[in-house]
Amino acid sequence: MYMDAAGLYQRDQKKAGDEMTLEDLNPLWPVLSIRQPWAWLIVNGYKDIENREWPTDFRGRFYIHAPQTVESVYRQIFPLNMPHHYETGGIVGEAEITDCVTSSNSPWFESTSRFGFVIAEAKPLPFIACRGQLGFFKLPAPRNARQRGLFDGA
Repeated sequence: MYMDAAGLYQRDQKKAGDEMTLEDLNPLWPVLSIRQPWAWLIVNGYKDIENREWPTDFRGRFYIHAPQTVESVYRQIFPLNMPHHYETGGIVGEAEITDCVTSSNSPWFESTSRFGFVIAEAKPLPFIACRGQLGFFKLPAPRNARQRGLFDGA
């Protein structure tokens, strides 16, 4: 990750098969923990709403963190050919939040939820292990990133 002349963070070019690390991610993007299989459904383009009990004013790109907990009831609900194992305990993808709504025609909007974050342009990323938190949070600073000026705090 480096900052270009316009002050925007850019990813270093990776070759196919290279592992990603926290240093490859934009430290300005927030992270949101979403339990599996919901995270998998979002980053693979199936789920376009993330249901929450709290609203957000945030609009823009964010990273999707999959915590250790995996929901188990989904297999009886969804007829999709879904994996039997999910990556947990790290970053699994990125997406954009375009709106926060209180109702939606999306089949993924749960009427029992108070708010739905409308998700667009989601895509999976190579797994990067890191701890999650509740709500939106900042990426943890990777080793020696602070001295390179990429992350503040941590």
